[in-house]
Amino acid sequence: MFVNIPDEAYKFEPIDYLANGKNCVYTAQILKDGPDKLKKNYPMRVLLVHGIELLLQAFILHFDKSKFIRVHDIKKLYSLAEKIDNSLNLNLLTNDLSCAINDVVLDYYSDSVKARYKNKDSSLNFSLFLILKKSLIQPLEKAIHL
Repeated sequence: MFVNIPDEAYKFEPIDYLANGKNCVYTAQILKDGPDKLKKNYPMRVLLVHGIELLLQAFILHFDKSKFIRVHDIKKLYSLAEKIDNSLNLNLLTNDLSCAINDVVLDYYSDSVKARYKNKDSSLNFSLFLILKKSLIQPLEKAIHL
């Protein structure tokens, strides 16, 4: 059954995207050491990829609301965030973050839909959690005042 959700339900502020994205990533980090700690840990991969999407949406919505889009594609979201970062001379998005996002897109799951429904043999470099914290979560917390 299809449920029509009113547009008002989607009117989140950047801080909402940041808080939810941060919680997804931190919970995924806890789950990565669970009994299915390697490649096929369903809850970890879904939360991680969804958390990255939310964090990138927080970035876009906070720094240029006019460019905000609702997609699950991490590559598209990161590219948009990178354009905003460059156009506003923010210099928030680091090379480490760019490489980590690229690795997620190429070697892991490029969006949360694939992370939910395609259980392929994928690899994840667990240093991603530290990179996300230092290069995306903490700068966004300072900018958005969480």
